[in-house]
Amino acid sequence: METINGKAAPEKSVDVISEKKARPLRLNRNLMNFPLARPVRTRVPWKYSKRKSRWWADLPGENRIRLRFPRNAPRRAPTDLDMSVLFLVLEEAQQLPKDAAAVVRFPTVSAVLKRLELALDQKARDRVYDALEMLSHIEIESKCWYGAAGSLTLPPPVLKCEREGRGLRVEIDPTWTALTKRGYFVPVPLPLPRDAAAQNLALMLLARNLTGCKWEGCDRSTLARKVGITRKNRKARLQAALERVERWFSKQGGVVKFEFKPRGRITLGVVQPWALEEAAATYDRQEVAPQEEIDATEAFCEAVQQESERWWKARAPLEESDESEVAEYEVHYDEFADK
Repeated sequence: METINGKAAPEKSVDVISEKKARPLRLNRNLMNFPLARPVRTRVPWKYSKRKSRWWADLPGENRIRLRFPRNAPRRAPTDLDMSVLFLVLEEAQQLPKDAAAVVRFPTVSAVLKRLELALDQKARDRVYDALEMLSHIEIESKCWYGAAGSLTLPPPVLKCEREGRGLRVEIDPTWTALTKRGYFVPVPLPLPRDAAAQNLALMLLARNLTGCKWEGCDRSTLARKVGITRKNRKARLQAALERVERWFSKQGGVVKFEFKPRGRITLGVVQPWALEEAAATYDRQEVAPQEEIDATEAFCEAVQQESERWWKARAPLEESDESEVAEYEVHYDEFADK
């Protein structure tokens, strides 16, 4: 048995997780409101602490999040692939029975690549190994963690990672599997966009739980910094990332529209992918699903999408009458979802 991070692990019996998922990843909103992915070429100003014998640096673009690495470990800011591998491992762990150990097995590395929609070549396999290696060393301290007094320090997500023949065995730290126990999470469909800025934008929009609403008055420079665009050409790079998010939301059954405003502002319109599915699932759990209510929800979602497309096509602010119509749609859906 070959180890990836140089640590031996005791054997634990756990079934291999099938490729078909029963439910999507449940991700803590703190990891979505303050996403961690950064481009591969991002420069990180690392500093060394002699007292604690480790390297540390603030996450580029977000000085309230600090990264730490052991002295001899390879260090870098998490990339979009690193976070995609982490989310996939967490999703697999959430499918395990409650009493089972947080150990996930993949039959082959190619199974990981297929789930992430990556090319099945040796270069991609090496990148997955590097991601697991990095996740076994990184320590994250957040000074903006909702629900924690002051700050919260998360240990490395991966305790042990080993190769078992052609497969992988990954043991996850219980701290990470417990992040969704308090209900502060959002369902996230995988895989996420394969771009750091686009992935961060998708997570931020999903975390806002918008259903046919507008996100107005957002500062373009602040948004670019939060999603990891910290260098020149911010507007062009942010626009390219938003276009990728548009395509990803459309693939998942949602809608995202954006418009750049004067004085460095940006307006976003979002219809979440799960708006209709969540309402239908609520009634599926009942013995008899009232068809008229489901039809009303479908009509609501369709009306919101039509209103959003009409407004964005006109490229002009909504009139007061239109805003009242959208408000009526939102109230109608909120009342329907609460039943």
